[in-house]
Amino acid sequence: MLIVAGVVWGIFCLIGAILLIIVIVRDKKSSGTNVTVNIGAGGGNIKVDGTAKIVAVSRDFFVIRKHSGESVTSQPGETPPPWEEPAYYTINADLASGEWLVSGKQVKVHATGDKWTTVTDVFDESQFIWAFGVSLMIGGGVWAAGMLIAQMIIKP
Repeated sequence: MLIVAGVVWGIFCLIGAILLIIVIVRDKKSSGTNVTVNIGAGGGNIKVDGTAKIVAVSRDFFVIRKHSGESVTSQPGETPPPWEEPAYYTINADLASGEWLVSGKQVKVHATGDKWTTVTDVFDESQFIWAFGVSLMIGGGVWAAGMLIAQMIIKP
């Protein structure tokens, strides 16, 4: 009986660990006419319908560019509103309709416009091993705890 319970519990924990990996590694999207997103080291996308006013800040140099070749580069400067923490590079520009790529480390983007704007924080693929390891440890811990409880409940 304990072996059957262990196998069923193991399958349940494996499914839970897989779902946790999926939640951790997916891209994070925010949409609307007033959007603020932190874009990590994996970069990100800004999809603009119409025109959007973009204010972006970072401690490191970064670029926002379109597939067609248009680009906006960050300039050294002071942090614009709505942020108060210090930043060394900023972009304050109007982006035309289309999809723009954000390349840089830890860029904070604030987009406003009359039409819909979607900002995506793309998952950094180099972090997959970390996400897999954390999910495996959590799943293994839950499985072990469940087996201990089952052993106390189901006495041979």
